[in-house]
Amino acid sequence: MSFSLPFCLLLCICGFSQNVITGKVQDEKGKPLSAASIFLSGTSFGTIATEDGRFTLNSIPSGTFELVVSSVGYQTFSTQINTRQTKQPLTIILREKADELEGVTIRPGYDVSWEEWGKFFTDNFIGTMPVATDCIIENPEVIKFRHYEKEQVLKVLSKKPLIISKKYLVYNITYQLESFEYDFASKVVYFLGYPLYKEMSTTRERRRRDWEDNRAQAYFGSSLHFFRSLYRNTVQEEGFEMRRLVKRPNEEKERVKNMVRKNFLNGGSIRFSGAAMNVSDSSGGGTDSTAYYTRVLNQPNEIDLLYNAILPGDSVAFQVNSYIAGMEFTDYLHITYVKDKEHPRYASEQMRADKKPGLQISTIRMTGPGPLEIGSSGQLNDPLLILFSGYWGWKDKIAMMLPYNYTISK
Repeated sequence: MSFSLPFCLLLCICGFSQNVITGKVQDEKGKPLSAASIFLSGTSFGTIATEDGRFTLNSIPSGTFELVVSSVGYQTFSTQINTRQTKQPLTIILREKADELEGVTIRPGYDVSWEEWGKFFTDNFIGTMPVATDCIIENPEVIKFRHYEKEQVLKVLSKKPLIISKKYLVYNITYQLESFEYDFASKVVYFLGYPLYKEMSTTRERRRRDWEDNRAQAYFGSSLHFFRSLYRNTVQEEGFEMRRLVKRPNEEKERVKNMVRKNFLNGGSIRFSGAAMNVSDSSGGGTDSTAYYTRVLNQPNEIDLLYNAILPGDSVAFQVNSYIAGMEFTDYLHITYVKDKEHPRYASEQMRADKKPGLQISTIRMTGPGPLEIGSSGQLNDPLLILFSGYWGWKDKIAMMLPYNYTISK
């Protein structure tokens, strides 16, 4: 299936219309919840409920967004809404939540301090780009850590929304952190939350132009840029090349591992000497000095098979309805942004013989059955359905993320 021209025109026209969302927030007993926060996740559209629990969101763009309502002491409410079709006014009921964070410790009998785990968390949440030092969590005291040593998992929880200032991109963020999990075995981090952006202001035109340049640098080549181009079926025109990537088990490595394991269990021995591994045969047949075995065991567990053919956008994306595109694929997508190179720091951190910056290469895979739904602003209906690795896995952290309503300055 592919995008049709009338569909693309309809999407572009609808994107300029504005909408209003109204409603009220109350608890399970019908009591109005004043000061509840109501916002569209990942945007700068938000407001606070009045004393009688009522709210109004004005000038909302057309499309499907995640509506989030939160209040201290209550479970966060979220639901997807189509801003053109939602029946109004809305009545949103928040349920009380137990304080499950009290007494959380990293391991029995040991209280954890921000000094011990703060940097690890910010490196994986905020990012490690040089500009990440200008992205500050203003209230780290609300964060708690829980470590599951047996499962090798670290979870991060927050009592209240995180207040984050991003001086490089010039936004303040109120971030409702729902989950953060780092798997030490796979070195994979998952985090889910609802950010509300607020743009910093200035009266100096030169400073504003600098801000716009910083944001454009963060945008071009990002996953947000990619999903917007995929939605419009302009992937190649905007500098992205998609290829199919298949990962197969490294059968030779598994064979060598089984051979070494069997030899060891049968009374042989294993000795590492420099770069080589010596396997002493239990049958008495002598020592086979095998640098080859060492080289194989140092290989990854999977072998990448990259197809040369560049995939068109409509080979993985299709129309769901007038406002949503769907995306579904098997294996991996290998995505190269050909209009810019990697950041030098990323290049220096890679285990490559040549550490000179190359083109920006990222891979994505689906973590479950699709389709993944994509809105016109690049918003995803289920961000946890996609796992990033490569350049996006390094760059697209909180420090470099932009709101969905970000637009390129002309």
